[in-house]
Amino acid sequence: MAGAVKAAYVTTYDSSDVRTWSGLGFHIGRCLELAGLDVERIGPLERRATLPARLRQIDGKLHRRTYPLDRDPAVARGYAHQVERMTASTDCDLVFSPGTIAIAHLDGERPVALWTGATFGAMIGFYPDYRTLSKRAIRAGMELDTRALERASAAFYTSDWAARSAIEQHGADPDKVEVVPYGANMPIAYTRDEVAELVARRPADRCRLLFVGVDWLRKGGDRALEAARLLNERGLPTELHAVGSAPDSTAGLPSWVHLHGYVDKSTEEGVERLRGLFEQAHFLVHPAEAEVFGVVFCEAAGHGVVAVASRVGGIPGAVREGVSGLLLDPGAPAEDYAAAVEDLMGDRRRYEEMALGAFDEYRRNLNWDVQAERVRTRLERVWNAR
Repeated sequence: MAGAVKAAYVTTYDSSDVRTWSGLGFHIGRCLELAGLDVERIGPLERRATLPARLRQIDGKLHRRTYPLDRDPAVARGYAHQVERMTASTDCDLVFSPGTIAIAHLDGERPVALWTGATFGAMIGFYPDYRTLSKRAIRAGMELDTRALERASAAFYTSDWAARSAIEQHGADPDKVEVVPYGANMPIAYTRDEVAELVARRPADRCRLLFVGVDWLRKGGDRALEAARLLNERGLPTELHAVGSAPDSTAGLPSWVHLHGYVDKSTEEGVERLRGLFEQAHFLVHPAEAEVFGVVFCEAAGHGVVAVASRVGGIPGAVREGVSGLLLDPGAPAEDYAAAVEDLMGDRRRYEEMALGAFDEYRRNLNWDVQAERVRTRLERVWNAR
């Protein structure tokens, strides 16, 4: 298939901008190129909200409900019409999208594939934005994803959690669905020996926790902070380094809390800064209330950092329990996170084995080169059966 198949890579936003959507749109496009496809990026698309769609949104607000315009049937059809017009004069062989919105209403005979972290059905009531949806919004969202899966020849999801939802909630043909995680959204080029040296240099008599996320509350920042406090109280000197977000009030934070704010991975300076934080961290602490996947787990694993996270959503697709990290029950208190860290810090051999297990998991399952081969294999089947 290499060099022969041309893919229209469709996004509603500009996928060439690595700052958009945490860089995922950019890196998925690059992954398709690694898979041997000739990729033509299509997007951004114009959201053309009709008057009925805007009235439905206003009606939702009056009832303290939300109605996302992107999933309105007329808006989604508008996206599809733009894609059809933009690809009409091209010789693309298939359409690929990191979502369902722009492809659900596509006509034509070209094969369609999608790769995303969750279905609409799985997100209802899961993320905060999906807890106030109007009945009309839920119906439109469910129908859109179902339609997209009917249209698609292949559907990649990043976890078993999402794949099951596609089949059970949206009626997807199981033969179309495949679990393919994402990779790290930053360059990682360590050898196993180099990671072993990084791990060996981490001190055994003090602990460094890393918290990464732009949504402090949903990602569990308060519990990460409390876990660090408990570890210090119990006699294990512990630092918490937070990237991307902070508590609402930073007044009175103890000296062992270090707030790094937003770190831009699209710059060499940002990459080096984040790399240094990963290299020195013992653990990535991620007590999320809701998480679709978490690219940060790929990045942590690539640096030999053990993850301690909640067993929610698609996180088990990114953290191999007992091998690359520890998963705690949803809603587990900070005491449980502190205990998990304390136990591993007290067993140096087990900690180092798990840190190297995280790196092995990165090389085996959590990098874009591996995903490119998986995507290429499936798309070859789609192309040969066209």
